[in-house]
Amino acid sequence: MSLMNTRIKSPVLVRILITFSVIISLLTSCKPRTAILKEKWEKNPCAKIAYWGEKWKKTPLGERIKEAPAELIKKIHIENEFEGFKERPSPVKPPPELFEVMRSIQASMPGNLEAILYERFIGLFAVRELGGTGYAEAIYDREGNEKYGLIVLDVDVLMKKKANEWATWKENSFFRPKADGKVKLKAVIEEEDDTVVNAVRYIMLHEMGHILGMISKAHSSWIDWFAKKKISMDYPFQILSWKLTIDSQVISLFDDKFPERKSIRVYSFEKAELTNEQIPVTFDRLQKHTNFPTLHAGQSLWEDFAESFATYFHVVIDKRPWEITIEQEDQPDIVVESCWEQERCKRKKEYMKRWFEDPLAVCGSW
Repeated sequence: MSLMNTRIKSPVLVRILITFSVIISLLTSCKPRTAILKEKWEKNPCAKIAYWGEKWKKTPLGERIKEAPAELIKKIHIENEFEGFKERPSPVKPPPELFEVMRSIQASMPGNLEAILYERFIGLFAVRELGGTGYAEAIYDREGNEKYGLIVLDVDVLMKKKANEWATWKENSFFRPKADGKVKLKAVIEEEDDTVVNAVRYIMLHEMGHILGMISKAHSSWIDWFAKKKISMDYPFQILSWKLTIDSQVISLFDDKFPERKSIRVYSFEKAELTNEQIPVTFDRLQKHTNFPTLHAGQSLWEDFAESFATYFHVVIDKRPWEITIEQEDQPDIVVESCWEQERCKRKKEYMKRWFEDPLAVCGSW
């Protein structure tokens, strides 16, 4: 099943979650065309490991990059039509940059994580006209457990921006631009190697974070949550920042002091609830009142883990920069640095350190 994220009608956004239960409940009450889509979706084999087989395990991790197979393309077509997106993706030969990204990540990846991916990561599949930058998807084993994962990326979208340009573009996407806005935001995630490859690298780390979080059960199932099943909050990662309300809504521990969190939607741009005039106060409250490593992490507990993984890998393991500068007219610049050396993220850093040492360990509550 595809991973949840806010997706708006744009070719640059991350795919929204499509779960079996949600599709069934919605499609059965709609028009005949949706009934046809329902039948096609149910028959598509891609969500189960039986379709993918076992041969992929014999392929070196860095070579599991291919054009998307026909059945996966069919599945995305069904989901795009259901969601109302005009894009109909097609398979495309992966560009050499994707192989370079995988080599770069592997060079820094701890051996235990690499071993997990060898056993559980089916592959990276390239398309164009996806209707989003890409997404991570959980694949069921023969007993119906969420055990494997894959990533789909739109290579045409990904090859357009260098690392710092992409990071700046992404951070600004949370805020609706106003003509009279006098606030500018710039992000830096690379120093000397500000390349397209390193932009894709960061995106890949985020999607790998989703897969590894799912595989290691660092958090509750996003599929269960969006299928409206009861989930447990008794996971050592998510209790650091999240809780269930009386009516079973997942909210952060910081919502009373960080009200902007409920309006965080990555890649919203003109449809964002927050405006660029709110950039200073939003980042100020993020730093003063939360343990989210990035603004994106505050969107949901699943985005929290993916961003924690990506930034920890990027900053702590790889020693690369992560910094946001907010420029305001007639006022000093505000500099937002990585939280991994700050007191506010101390407990989350302790968790991530332990997780990186043994992701599959069963840990009790902290």
